[in-house]
Amino acid sequence: MNSSLTLWRIIIVAVSAAGLTDEQREEVVHALPGYPTMSDDVATGQLIVEFDLEASDEQDAINQGEKLFTKNAREILGDVLTYVGITAWREGDDSSIPRDFLQLVGYAEIASLLQVSRQRVRELAETRADFPAPIARLAMGPVFTLRSVQDFLDRWDRRRVGRPKKARV
Repeated sequence: MNSSLTLWRIIIVAVSAAGLTDEQREEVVHALPGYPTMSDDVATGQLIVEFDLEASDEQDAINQGEKLFTKNAREILGDVLTYVGITAWREGDDSSIPRDFLQLVGYAEIASLLQVSRQRVRELAETRADFPAPIARLAMGPVFTLRSVQDFLDRWDRRRVGRPKKARV
C-alpha cells in the first residue's frame, strides 16, 4: 500500500435493482474492488453496495467509487445503475463510520418509489400540503431527502383513482 493512500470503505445506495437478475447484481458487485458486499433494503427496494478502495482523501475515495460503480454497471448491464447516495469512511476509524447519510431523490426516483409517473409526483408535490418540501431546486427540478419522501409514503392515504370502469349493459 502506498503510504500516501488510505483504505476507504464506500457505500452506494442504488435506487432500485428490481429489474436486475441475481446474476447481474452479483456480476456488478463482484467487479468492484476490496471485498464487495451487497444487501437489499426491503423497506425501500434499494440495493446497498459496499466495497473498499485506496484513495488520498474522502473526496478522492467518493470520486473513485462513483466512477468504478458507474463504469462496471455500464459495462455489465449496458446502462448505468442509478443511485441516490454515496459515502466513504476510513477503514479502522470506527468514529467516522456513517450512521445515516443524506440520500437525495428527484421526481424520477420518487416516481419509482411511489410507483406512479413523474407527472403524478409533480402534481402531488404542487398540490398536497403534506408532501415534503424540497431541500434544493436544481436545473433538473426539486430535490428531496429520501427519508422525507418515505415518511410521506407512510402517511399517504393512497386511493386508486382513474377512469371509472364501464358499466356492464
